[in-house]
Amino acid sequence: MIEKFKFSSKAKTLFISTGALGLALIISGLIFDKGETTRFWANYLLCNFYFLAFSIIAVAWMSIQYLAKASWPTVLKRITEAISGYMLIGIVATLIFFLSSFIGDKTNGIYCLYSWSHIEKPETLHDKVLTN
Repeated sequence: MIEKFKFSSKAKTLFISTGALGLALIISGLIFDKGETTRFWANYLLCNFYFLAFSIIAVAWMSIQYLAKASWPTVLKRITEAISGYMLIGIVATLIFFLSSFIGDKTNGIYCLYSWSHIEKPETLHDKVLTN
């Protein structure tokens, strides 16, 4: 018999409302704090990279254990499967990061983080580091 944990309706409401509040704060920070978009996109990219890397490592770990026919990591199998569940979310978040670079007034994504993406500025085209 497989036991399944069920959240109470109060716990579900608490988790969903906390997530909605966090999403609302992220969106309001993007809309109302126009001067700090660089900070937002740097944190977005860094956190997404870390969690995506953890999920890829979890998939690699499961693959190695499966190919080696190891039986000892069965205790950890559920944990690595749960961690690898973020991979699709991380890929979509990365696509949002790259696609947001082409939308708007050049204050999103890659454009606000990396100076080499400013191709319309003449000093970028003649930078010694970028041209060599």
